[in-house]
Amino acid sequence: MASWARPWPAVTQHLEAEPLNTTKHLLGIDGGGSRTRAVLAEMTPDGQVTVLGRGDAGSGNPLLAGHRQVLANLDSATAQAFSALPDPSIIVDAAVLALAGAGAAEESALIEQWVTANPRLSAYRLIPDWQPVLVAGTPDGHGIGLIAGTGSVAFGATADGRTVKRGGWGHWFGDQGSGYDLGRQALTAAAHAADGLAAATRLGAAIATHFDGATPDAISTLLARHDNPRRAIAALAPVVLDAAADGDDVAVNITENGARHLAGLVASVANALALDDGYPLALAGSVVCENAAYRQRVLDTLGQSGPVPGTVTRVEEPVMGCITLARHELLNTNTAWRDHA
Repeated sequence: MASWARPWPAVTQHLEAEPLNTTKHLLGIDGGGSRTRAVLAEMTPDGQVTVLGRGDAGSGNPLLAGHRQVLANLDSATAQAFSALPDPSIIVDAAVLALAGAGAAEESALIEQWVTANPRLSAYRLIPDWQPVLVAGTPDGHGIGLIAGTGSVAFGATADGRTVKRGGWGHWFGDQGSGYDLGRQALTAAAHAADGLAAATRLGAAIATHFDGATPDAISTLLARHDNPRRAIAALAPVVLDAAADGDDVAVNITENGARHLAGLVASVANALALDDGYPLALAGSVVCENAAYRQRVLDTLGQSGPVPGTVTRVEEPVMGCITLARHELLNTNTAWRDHA
C-alpha cells in the first residue's frame, strides 16, 4: 500500500501532464462532522474524468463519532460508490481522503489501517476536510475557503505556498456562525424565555414546532438521548434563519452575530496572507451555501471590513476536490508540492 507523504500541493488545472497509458480509477472521500461522501471516478489516458458512483453515510470525524462508527461509515460510503461497477476486480489507483479530526496520530493510524485492509486501494493520501474546498472552488487552488455547515472554519493558500487556517475549533469552544452555533443559541434563547429571563418570541414557537410541540424540558431529554446531539442541534439552523427572515428580533441578532464571525474568519485569513481585494472565495457547507440571505449577510459584512473577495463560488460537492487532487497526482507525478502549515 503506497501513501503519498508529500504535503499539501499548490494545485493548478493547467500544469503540463505526464501521459497515461491506461484508464485509471480515482476515489475521493470527504468526511465532515455530519456526513461522509465518497465518489468513484474513471480517468481516461487523456485526463478526462467521469464519475462512476457515489456513496453517502454518517459522520467522518473520529473525534466526534468515535473510531468504530467512522470506520463503519467509510465502509458504507465506499461500498455504495463501488456498487455501480460491474467488475469487482477494479483497483483504485489514487485515493484522497479528506477527513475532519483525522490529523492526530491515533486517528491517522486508524485511517491508515482501514485503507491498508482495503484490497481495492493501491495508493492514498489523508488530508484535512477543508483542503478540497479550495481545489474545487478556486481556479488554481489559491485563495480563501469558508466552510459553514455543522461547524465553521476558514482557510487560505497562496501561490508561493503560504497557508493559514482560522476557526475549526469544534463545538466545545468554537464553530461560531455554524449550524450548530445558530441552533445552540436558539435553544438558549428558548430556555431563557421558559425561565422568565427573556420575552418569548416566534423563534421559540418555531423551535417547539420543529420538535413536534415539545417543551424545552422535553427537548433537553430528546437531545440527551439522540445518537448525534450536535447534528440535531445544527438541524435547527434553517428554523433560525427562517425566523430571522420573518423579522424575529432574537433570530435576527443570532444570525447577524454568526455572519459577523464568519466574515471575521475570512478577513483574518486574508490579512494574515496579505491578500488584496479580488481574491477568490470558495464557500462550502449547508448553512452558508443553501441560505442566500445568510450568505449575503456574510459577504456584506466582509465587504465593510475587507479585503473584499472577487469571485465567490459555492462548492456543492467538496469531495470533487479530492478527485481533482487524485487526478493531479497521477498526471503530474514530477510536479513539486509545497509545504503547508
